[in-house]
Amino acid sequence: MKKVQFRIDENQHDDLLDCLKTLYPDEPALTVAKGMKLLANAFIKK
Repeated sequence: MKKVQFRIDENQHDDLLDCLKTLYPDEPALTVAKGMKLLANAFIKK
């Protein structure tokens, strides 16, 4: 599996975190990194 790195500014970070919290509302202490990992795993399983 390839490792993907990207940089976003603070406003984009907040927006992305809000989106990930919408996708994973039951995930405690969700961070952008954890949310992106969950999202990637969901795509791999499909």
